[in-house]
Amino acid sequence: MNYRKDIFEKSWKKLVENALNGKFNPLSEGDVQAYLYYLCLNKINNPLMIHAEWRGQKRKEMDLMLGEKELVINIKWKMIRKPFLKNKKLIEDLKKLSEQNNVKEKAFAIIFRKKNSPFPTNLKELTKRQQEIINGIIKEAKKRGIKVYTTFSLK
Repeated sequence: MNYRKDIFEKSWKKLVENALNGKFNPLSEGDVQAYLYYLCLNKINNPLMIHAEWRGQKRKEMDLMLGEKELVINIKWKMIRKPFLKNKKLIEDLKKLSEQNNVKEKAFAIIFRKKNSPFPTNLKELTKRQQEIINGIIKEAKKRGIKVYTTFSLK
């Protein structure tokens, strides 16, 4: 079983789909984490293979871990205003994720909030600054071997 493709990606897609059709209305990153945990657990069907708030190497806390260190996921939920290179928290989160050398795969899931809807469905719905931020995240994540997930296609 591939935890990223078979479990996480399908669960993430379902989370976004349910948010867009009104079946899921998150108000915080914790809501996203809890619902993602629930969706992944339903696919894994083994509570021993999923952990929330997992402490990785250097005691760095990760939002979810699937399998026996198969995939670690960091979730970000925010209205980001700072340019990517000045956003120390985002850069630190990517660094923290990349330092988890004992994990097979790493994922960074980011949700940009909008005023009336928390889930932009395409890149054009983001502000110029948000587009710059997502491009910075993608570039930095790629250098660090981290896969990025958003609520819209990055292709």
